Amino acid sequence: MKLSTILFSALLLLFACQAEVDPAKLEKVDALKSRIDSSYETFAQVDSAKAMASSKHYAENMVYIKSDYRDTISKEIADFFDEYYSIRKAMKLIGGKYGKASRELRTTKSRLDNLEHDLNNDLIEEEQFKQYIQLEQNNVALIEESVNDVYHAYQTVQPMYDRMNPRIDSLIAESKRKAALPKE
Repeated sequence: MKLSTILFSALLLLFACQAEVDPAKLEKVDALKSRIDSSYETFAQVDSAKAMASSKHYAENMVYIKSDYRDTISKEIADFFDEYYSIRKAMKLIGGKYGKASRELRTTKSRLDNLEHDLNNDLIEEEQFKQYIQLEQNNVALIEESVNDVYHAYQTVQPMYDRMNPRIDSLIAESKRKAALPKE
């Protein structure tokens, strides 16, 4: 019985001596976590499979059009190719930034969780906290920008791609068919 009383007293003393977590610090971390959660919600509106498949297929089509498309075309088709070409930057942005933004969201969420854990366990000194919170504020701002870029590119360009791509595929298929015909 005496041992349990000593253990209970030691635990009580241990918890009583722990420094209280500064609520302002926790609020800063929570605010950043909230912004990351908001970015996750925005990012979830992008159909990743569709976006990546479209970006890849678009790039393949552009390579063919630029290097192998040999048919004589009308002004209407030239204008159509020009319109299709105009979405290249957004398609490249989607293909290039989607994966990185996804990884950065997960990594930053994890770092913020770890920072909160360390704060709750009084493992971070004041100067370290200032450095960490500044770094994470910068990271969150960059992630928000990246996520918004991907989201807006997808929202703007995917409908254009969906509308134009069947015709582009048809023109390319016809070009490939003609190229496969024996020369007279």
